[in-house]
Amino acid sequence: MHNLFTKLGLMLVLVQSHVPGSIRAQDIQGIDSLFSALEERQGFNGNVILQQNGQVIYERSMGLADVEAGIPLDGLSVFELASSGKCYTAAAIGMLKDDGRLDFDDPVVQHLPGFPFPDISLRHLLNHVSGLPDYMEHFDAHGEPGGLACNQDVLDFLALEGTTRQFAPGDSFRYSNTGYVVLASVVEQVSGFTFDQFLQKRVFLPLGMERSLAFTLAYHPLISVHGYAYGHLKDEQGNVTA
Repeated sequence: MHNLFTKLGLMLVLVQSHVPGSIRAQDIQGIDSLFSALEERQGFNGNVILQQNGQVIYERSMGLADVEAGIPLDGLSVFELASSGKCYTAAAIGMLKDDGRLDFDDPVVQHLPGFPFPDISLRHLLNHVSGLPDYMEHFDAHGEPGGLACNQDVLDFLALEGTTRQFAPGDSFRYSNTGYVVLASVVEQVSGFTFDQFLQKRVFLPLGMERSLAFTLAYHPLISVHGYAYGHLKDEQGNVTA
């Protein structure tokens, strides 16, 4: 409970400090003191940056970039953002629509020949209403422990005999990692670039995001943060759930 109130207090401090014209020296001092207390008891790892009117007025790095090697975080450390990347996937589809290369209501099979569900559209995937099964559950149950699936692995899983949908397209909502893997594959098929190449060309480099990339199974020297677990909860009996 104490950690909960600490986090809520941090959120309130940051929200109040974000109000235009309200950031004062004592606000910055309070934020810094809070992070110092969290860092002292190892209650926070990460990078913090606070801007006002386009100017950086506070930044700080705390904790380790590589837990096993004991390498500290710094302002250039690159984190994996997991599902935050879905916004870039959706943006890429939107850009290709603006280019006249596709439409939101196109059937997926129009761009990925052999896709086994002809009544699922790009819009269904974007809105998490496709009914596609969760590939992560499948690979957790049947894949190699600790293994990673690439996009083609997911498409192959969907094409397996016996793979069924959870509901008809548009009938319900269920957050879908599978759908966004399929969308990334559509981006590659339609654009002729790998997903990372497309984002570099159309999103990251135009915005000056020189240390951003789409995660692939290949090693990349920019990815410097290691040893972190996925978000999880531990109950009173010590059971952990992701």
